[in-house]
Amino acid sequence: MGLRNYSSSVAASKSIAAIMKLLAQHGARRIATDYGADGEPEAITFTMVVGGGPVSYRLAPDEAGMLRAMEQDSGVPASKCKPEQARRTAWKNELDWLDAQLAKVAANQARLEQLLLGYAVTDTGETFYQRLVTGSARPYLLPEHGAA
Repeated sequence: MGLRNYSSSVAASKSIAAIMKLLAQHGARRIATDYGADGEPEAITFTMVVGGGPVSYRLAPDEAGMLRAMEQDSGVPASKCKPEQARRTAWKNELDWLDAQLAKVAANQARLEQLLLGYAVTDTGETFYQRLVTGSARPYLLPEHGAA
């Protein structure tokens, strides 16, 4: 399967605005765009009420990873393998992914906070996923089945 949206002409700012609108429609209480040193958007952070209290989440597409994937995919023309195109593609894919997750929520197949657990920001400022891969989330996980 080839990369999705590698030829997207949708500006990252337009995808980000659409993401923010979807999040607001689904209960986000605070939404902000985080910018990198280059002045370009690098993440969206937002807060939702879960279990009676606020939980923050961070969605940050990996634009450099997208560019590498585009360069490695023989189906993507070299003319498209540029940082700005990778940015548009990454943010468009983020929008499409969120839209798919919200379809599951609308169909009562999952709750949004369940689907976004890996993106929850922890007390260290890292996402739960980042803590999981570094091993610092181990206290929250059950041991391997059958282990004592």
